[in-house]
Amino acid sequence: DELRARALSTPTGARLSAEDDARLAGGGPPHRAAKLRLFGRPESDVRVTLYRDHAAWCPYCQKVWLQLELKQVPYRVELFNMR
Repeated sequence: DELRARALSTPTGARLSAEDDARLAGGGPPHRAAKLRLFGRPESDVRVTLYRDHAAWCPYCQKVWLQLELKQVPYRVELFNMR
């Protein structure tokens, strides 16, 4: 807890914490750990669910992910194991 508090007191730690909070709310920069992307829209606008491999290695998933980000389509992410 002390180490985390010290890390969050740095400018980089504060920025990463803010990005984490934004990611949980469906905003922030694109990230492979994001479970929801809203692009400033309400959660009720989400009509797409991207089923993506857990390791983020699937090239087909990556292409769809990039298109969703480029077009700013609100989406939800469900991870699954490819093994």
